[in-house]
Amino acid sequence: MDLASNSLQGQIPSEIGLMTSLQRLLLYSNDLTGALPTEFGLLTSMTHISISSNSFSRPLITEIGRMTGLVFFTNSRNAMPGPIPSELGLLTKLTALYMYSNQFTGTIPAELSALTALSFLELQDNQLTGPVPAGVCSISGLQASGRLDVDCAEVTCCSDTTDSVDDPGPPPSTVTMFNRTWSTSNTTHMFLTNQNLTGTIPSEIGLVTSLEVWHAGENALSGTLPTEIGFLTELRSVILSGNLLTGTFPSEIGLLTALSFLSVRNNLLTGTFPACSLELGALGYISLDCGAVVCCDGNGNGNEVISSGDSVTLFGAVYDVSTTRDLDLGNEEITGSLPAEIGDLTELTRLDLYNNQFTGTIPDLSALQELTYLGLGGNMLTGMIPSTIGTLTKLTGLFLHLMMLTGSIPEELGDLTSLSRLWLYDTELTGSLPSSLCPGLTDVRVDCGEVSCTCSSCGCSTTGASSGESVTLFGTVYGVSTTRDLDLGNEEITGTLPAEIGDLTALTRLDLYNNQFTGTIPDLSALQELTYLGLGGNMLTGMIPSTIGTLTKLTGLFLHLMMLTGSIPEELGDLTSLSRLWLYDTELTGSLPSSLCPGLTDLRVDCGEVSCTCSSCGCSTTGTLSGQSVTLFGTEYDVSATSRLSLNNQEITGTLPAEIGELTALTLLALYTNDFVGTIPSEVGLLTRLSHFNVEENDFSGSIPSEFGLLTELTYLGFNGNQLSGSIPGEVSSLTNLRSFFLDDNEFSGSVPSALCANPSLSVIRVDCVDPFAVACSCSDCSCD
Repeated sequence: MDLASNSLQGQIPSEIGLMTSLQRLLLYSNDLTGALPTEFGLLTSMTHISISSNSFSRPLITEIGRMTGLVFFTNSRNAMPGPIPSELGLLTKLTALYMYSNQFTGTIPAELSALTALSFLELQDNQLTGPVPAGVCSISGLQASGRLDVDCAEVTCCSDTTDSVDDPGPPPSTVTMFNRTWSTSNTTHMFLTNQNLTGTIPSEIGLVTSLEVWHAGENALSGTLPTEIGFLTELRSVILSGNLLTGTFPSEIGLLTALSFLSVRNNLLTGTFPACSLELGALGYISLDCGAVVCCDGNGNGNEVISSGDSVTLFGAVYDVSTTRDLDLGNEEITGSLPAEIGDLTELTRLDLYNNQFTGTIPDLSALQELTYLGLGGNMLTGMIPSTIGTLTKLTGLFLHLMMLTGSIPEELGDLTSLSRLWLYDTELTGSLPSSLCPGLTDVRVDCGEVSCTCSSCGCSTTGASSGESVTLFGTVYGVSTTRDLDLGNEEITGTLPAEIGDLTALTRLDLYNNQFTGTIPDLSALQELTYLGLGGNMLTGMIPSTIGTLTKLTGLFLHLMMLTGSIPEELGDLTSLSRLWLYDTELTGSLPSSLCPGLTDLRVDCGEVSCTCSSCGCSTTGTLSGQSVTLFGTEYDVSATSRLSLNNQEITGTLPAEIGELTALTLLALYTNDFVGTIPSEVGLLTRLSHFNVEENDFSGSIPSEFGLLTELTYLGFNGNQLSGSIPGEVSSLTNLRSFFLDDNEFSGSVPSALCANPSLSVIRVDCVDPFAVACSCSDCSCD
């Protein structure tokens, strides 16, 4: 039973003693208090317990000695007083015992000498006295691992003259690796993906015992996996894929009983993956190079599909059939046919395999009765749509576009009355769309020349691929008549801006902000439906094309933070619908056309170089303040010129001050992975230019302020990983630009406002789906955590 990091409070109920078949109990990183119930002693089937990082403040119960099958017990970073129970000596199968950072007193009981299977014993940071029992010093597993840790200033450690283990003293408070300094007791997350890291993984990684999430994929790390990884007993997610790691898997991985997600694919590892013989019960997702590593199924071929009944291996990764609810492998360049074994994942609610290179026909997926989203478009699948898809009555989104499917649309699709989105365009399908679908459909796209559709929501694709129906940009295929939003900001895309962007004539929003594009701005005059054009934060040079002045529907134009030169073209004066114009931090000169002034509400230029007579002008004068500033977290910020505030992973504590609302020029506020507490101030509602708000992985509490409904420019809203509660305010339904909404790992109640589901921009909503904090969500874009 895994309830770790769920913000649980109060005491463990005595009724837990009724769960006599329970083998694993993971309760670490909550706020549980009081004493362990004596009924714990009834759980004699238990093998793994992790209750670290809570607030237990009563002595450790003696009944723990009845759990004679226990092999792993971690009880660190609590406040347990009193002596260490001698009954722990009855747990002769224990291999790891972690009880550091408590308030234990007295001596280390001699009965622990009976724990001859121990490889790890950590008792430091307590108030223990006396000697380490000689029998403990002679345990061979402790000698081999070197992990007998006590406070040698107060405890007489093992003698140097015997074959025993000396305690190295208290661990350091910080450790430097991966070009940063980390707290060994407070660091819970390491996000190091794609950071150009080289060299080996240092053994000091084992000192960061508070670590829960370690993501360092897509780097150039080499060498072997250090055995010290076994000390990271609270790890629940590890991604090391896409490196140059060699050697075999250390057996110490077996100590990571909290681990639920492990990806080490695309390395040079060999040997046998040990998870099958070790007791990693929480591990629900494993991704390995099964061609070089003997995977759990014993088969070295990562391209084969093996179903064991409890798990199924697909595309080189192992999925638990009873817990896997989301299979999202779009744009992964996967080849071959769609394996029928996908049907074994009967708990799936979302299956997205868009834009790969699958061939063959669509298999029978009728066993996936929980499915709400099925995306197979953009592959090379052929044949007819299976009539059995009509049995998936919970589907709200079905995407079978951009493929060579043939035949008529099966009548059985008419049974999908929950369907709101259906894409069947750019296929060879014929026939009629069942009229019974019409009442619920809000987004239908078909080839109207071949398919008859009487629904009012039908959208047509009437040109073939050979005549310019689609265009490939940055490795993805886009329909020229159906693509209305191209949002690829912060994707680290390089190269020049392709002229083919101009083929997407239905675009209303083009956002390529903060990439690494070079060259000049191409002619975009064909994009006559465009209302938003964001190219800022790239490495583009040259002049602003005068043809941008023909895009008369533009309301937002963002060409800032680039080396653009020359004067501002007079033709921009024709953009009379423009309300927001950012041209600051460039080399532009000249005057801003006065005809723009009446409509502009947000105007930013380099006033030293550009003449501006509009009352809404805001200046960027690098190195100086505007005269109005606010001090936050020890730094002074200009209230009118600070557009981005990114303070992630800075170990900031305390509350978020109400003065944050004074930074009214902010477009991005990112404060994730800190230690903020208290409520989110309602003054955030003053940041009406904000497009990105992220406070993930903090300790905020209280409810979401209804003032967030005022931030209509928001595209990203991240609250996950806090202790927020209450209902989700209905005001968020007004955020029509919102694309990503993360609410999971909190204590919310109620449901996601149904009006939000109608937002055409929304592509992902994540909520908690497990009681006691389950949130109901009827939107097709919802997924559960």
